[in-house]
Amino acid sequence: ATRVSVEADATSVDAADGTIFQLSDGTSSAATITTIENGTPGQIITLLGAGAANAPKIAASASILLQGGAEWVGSEGASLTLEAFDKGSESIVWIELSRK
Repeated sequence: ATRVSVEADATSVDAADGTIFQLSDGTSSAATITTIENGTPGQIITLLGAGAANAPKIAASASILLQGGAEWVGSEGASLTLEAFDKGSESIVWIELSRK
């Protein structure tokens, strides 16, 4: 699958764009991705880390459920795989499948 580049300082990812997303280091600080948009039930996406000094982050939220509620830091070589689940009322929640 083709890697979709995510701009530096992005706070959202559009799941309709692909399945593998290469995140970018923040320009002056670490950006936190708070939303993943346009997912479909059963869709699996992988986010790939990018940096060190300003590595992007994902925090647990009502729409992104992370194992143990632990924040993921997208350092170089890190990855986070999520699956979309339909929680009703046409609302998607992303659940962590794995991380490294």
